[in-house]
Amino acid sequence: MLVNSCPRCESKFYTAVTCADISCPFCGFLIKFSDHELRGAERLPVQKICTLFENESSIIARTTDISKTGVGILMDRAFPFYTGAIVKVKIDFFDIDSDAEVVWVRKSGPMLAKAGLRFCHA
Repeated sequence: MLVNSCPRCESKFYTAVTCADISCPFCGFLIKFSDHELRGAERLPVQKICTLFENESSIIARTTDISKTGVGILMDRAFPFYTGAIVKVKIDFFDIDSDAEVVWVRKSGPMLAKAGLRFCHA
């Protein structure tokens, strides 16, 4: 059995399916098999303050999960950066100050947005 986490409602659930698209049993969101394959590293649920920078723009956000390869974030406003953008991520708690690519962005309610960032390692 594998533990899955829904990117929409963040509910955790178990499944034996390892190589197919699956639907979240709580909200029905379709989780694509390819989305699981892209992660490459297990993410740990962690909520810490982080700051994102691009040129003159900056935004304060909260992490939702983190791994060696990336971080999920949650904001209480629209996400100002586009998919594919390279942003600077600073998470003081983990001493992270790294460039990251915006991999996905999702609206998560009327005043919330979520995004997935992949760290750019030199």
